[in-house]
Amino acid sequence: MSAKNIGITSQSATHSLDITDSAVTNAPDLNRRTESVFLDVQGGDVYVSFGSTDPSASTPYGHILYDRKDYVFYAELFASAKFISASGNVKIHVTELDGHA
Repeated sequence: MSAKNIGITSQSATHSLDITDSAVTNAPDLNRRTESVFLDVQGGDVYVSFGSTDPSASTPYGHILYDRKDYVFYAELFASAKFISASGNVKIHVTELDGHA
């Protein structure tokens, strides 16, 4: 098995998502070459859900992405992601990658 280099898909393959506790934010559209995404959560914890059910900070519902942590998702899963902050305003920095580990 040969190793695959992982790189950024293009110069415009980074996103900064503003996540609040009052509205659900959907994942941005991805480059067609993107295989995985790298996320960096800054400013607070975030709930994320995938598919048709929205995350909720009041219920609470969804998986928790913790503040000051980073995560890698396959692009297909990330494309269905919906985010809401557990409290206040949070930034999620997203970098699209053309490979995965």
